[in-house]
Amino acid sequence: MRFSSLLIGFCLLGGAAAKAASTPPMAMPETWVPQDTFVLRAMPQLPPADARDQAHEAWSAYQVSGDTRWLGRALSGLKDAPEHQHRLIKARVLQAMHRFDEATALLSAMADEGHFDLEARLLLASIHLAQGKPADALKACSRGDNSQPTSLVLDFCLGLAESRQGQVKGAFQRLKKRLGEVAALPAVQQQWAYGILAELADQQGQPDALQWYARALVVDADNLYLRRVVADYLYRQGRWTALQQLTADGRDQPQLALWHRLASQALGQVSHEYQYGLQQKMVEAERRQDPLDASMLSRYALWIENQPEKALRYAQQNWVVQKTPEDARLLLAAATRAGEQAVVARVFQWVDAYSLYDSRLEVYRPSSSHQLGGV
Repeated sequence: MRFSSLLIGFCLLGGAAAKAASTPPMAMPETWVPQDTFVLRAMPQLPPADARDQAHEAWSAYQVSGDTRWLGRALSGLKDAPEHQHRLIKARVLQAMHRFDEATALLSAMADEGHFDLEARLLLASIHLAQGKPADALKACSRGDNSQPTSLVLDFCLGLAESRQGQVKGAFQRLKKRLGEVAALPAVQQQWAYGILAELADQQGQPDALQWYARALVVDADNLYLRRVVADYLYRQGRWTALQQLTADGRDQPQLALWHRLASQALGQVSHEYQYGLQQKMVEAERRQDPLDASMLSRYALWIENQPEKALRYAQQNWVVQKTPEDARLLLAAATRAGEQAVVARVFQWVDAYSLYDSRLEVYRPSSSHQLGGV
């Protein structure tokens, strides 16, 4: 099902908050789903094709479904691919698998060979940001020898990296001045630019973050990563109707299904069938023990199962690999609910080491007068 982009934009901008996200949803009845009814979902079969074509198909399937099992298939078909575009896809697959060091090594090798184009530069910067290395991301975004023709895209890249080092206000104001140039970018880059403006506004706690998220969705409402980010925003704002509509076709995508479950429950519309389907997906993820599922399992444990200690365990597992503000927020929420103030203190040591200001994190700082429960 493809969303109507304009309808979503209208829904996001017009929906009022039903109730604050600080009230966690009630836990699902433990007796509803017997564990012995669990059945592992089979992976769909791809049509016969060349190994590299299969890899492309598997990567596309992952982007659509979010099913991390496709990543192994994609990587296996790209083992010795010498072509630039195949190596870029391989680096993206490694990034998605959280094998950041391998992805960085591959991109560095491409740079040494003179193949460090704009796409590779942006990918390297995003990997550094995922690892909590904003200074390295700044280097990747910088034009250096001025060989990059698309300075606008690199400027947005720089702004995002600067925002992770205490310069969010200045970066946001600078990027807003270049807004008129964004429409001339290809659609993918337009969406990326609007997404960065939304992220920087959200980081500062500005209400206009919603308009930037809506504009990004208008470019392509089927972008799974963007929908996850917007779902997180709508959840924190308590915009349950908009969240329910955004994730309505996410039944087979676990993270979207989780947000849909939370919205439907807040609206008093959740079904036992949906509860069962979501729980099955979480049981499957736990049995796989794939580190890629750690953040999702942490949220599920925190808000559906009401098990903060379990949520903290998964959030810490995720934090070992990924250190973005979103990952910090999840760890802080779990640690706060679990009463682990030592963990909270360590996260803020990391925040303060980078002079990072993020209003979404500050509400968890022990000296704050209030603390939100949303992630």
